[in-house]
Amino acid sequence: MRPRWQKALSLLNQPVELIDRTREFFGRVWKDNVERRLYQELPVDFGEDGKRLDSAVDCPVLRIEGKGKLNSQESLDWIQALAPDLIVVCGAALLRQPILDLPRFGVLNLHGGLSQFYRGLFTTDWAIHNREPEYVGATVHFVSEGIDDGGVVFQGRPFLDVDDHPNRCYEKVVQLGVDMMSAAISAIDRGELHEPRVPSKGRLYRQRDFTAAVKRRLWRRWRRTMVEYDQQRESRDRIVNASLIHTFELEGALRSSSPKTIKEA
Repeated sequence: MRPRWQKALSLLNQPVELIDRTREFFGRVWKDNVERRLYQELPVDFGEDGKRLDSAVDCPVLRIEGKGKLNSQESLDWIQALAPDLIVVCGAALLRQPILDLPRFGVLNLHGGLSQFYRGLFTTDWAIHNREPEYVGATVHFVSEGIDDGGVVFQGRPFLDVDDHPNRCYEKVVQLGVDMMSAAISAIDRGELHEPRVPSKGRLYRQRDFTAAVKRRLWRRWRRTMVEYDQQRESRDRIVNASLIHTFELEGALRSSSPKTIKEA
């Protein structure tokens, strides 16, 4: 392997490549420095609620590392031995059909976005970046082999304050999503559940899309974006609320439609 300085010299005869590499390098440096500062000054903090699962006892754990390991035969055998009725995930890699077929009631996912509008990663950030904070929300859905496009159990939107920065918006999405997931699990335990509805597919955002330039624009424009949204909140909320699937209400979350047995789901 050639030393780094030799690689740099080899680019002197490729000015376009040199410029691209230099821009990419300084973009990474900027992103790393800004992220460190932002997470010190405006951290994501779920408080004590974020530690509720830390004290679980007698909980079997399988630790896996490496690309594709989640769907490996080792993982499949381990889950099969547990014979779960339900699998619940959040932020996991894509699950393949052999694992999806194992639990009797299926696999539930907490997606930090409204999946008919925003699928994939960093969806809270993307909604704010796109000047659409009204589309900040969460979806609890059954997992399919696609990306965030399975049948929806609940959707909800947190109330955003005009001074909420992107990290605070994300906190609110996760906190709401945890409540929604708890309600979904309770409904399954009672033998009642909304009939899941498959949403139209929103735009898919991948890891590689969230570049340093995107992050820079996001943090430059978030305050103005939130002020504009707050000034038009009523009309903009009305549009997105009309499109929600099984809107979540913390108290009596299943009242808005007839309960369905889990077998029908």
